[in-house]
Amino acid sequence: MKRFRSDETSTGSLGPMGTNDSGPIRVGVLGVAGRMGRAVADAVHEADGLMLVAAADPSAPGSEVNDVTVVAGVEDLLDAVPDVDVVVDFTVAEASRATLPALAAAGVHAVVGTSGLDDDLSLIHI
Repeated sequence: MKRFRSDETSTGSLGPMGTNDSGPIRVGVLGVAGRMGRAVADAVHEADGLMLVAAADPSAPGSEVNDVTVVAGVEDLLDAVPDVDVVVDFTVAEASRATLPALAAAGVHAVVGTSGLDDDLSLIHI
């Protein structure tokens, strides 16, 4: 699968909405035990062209969301589903500062819904 790497040029990208090189877009959600994270997981599960394949939240490991077993954090998510296409981060700013570099290093696209990152984006080293 083609990936974007922060230390390289783009080697490809996701295709038109609802596809990647091999089918539906495989989505993970961070912060899935929260109200917004759960809403995102439910929306992904119901959407055509998207497949919920991973979920993480340190407060709910072992629970299930839409037939996906929740893991504790981003590293566990990447270990469990190494071919995830995109991860939606609906955690808190402190967690995002750690998860975004991990996602970038793995070549995984990120969509961030976390608030409170305003001027401190320079602290995130990707």
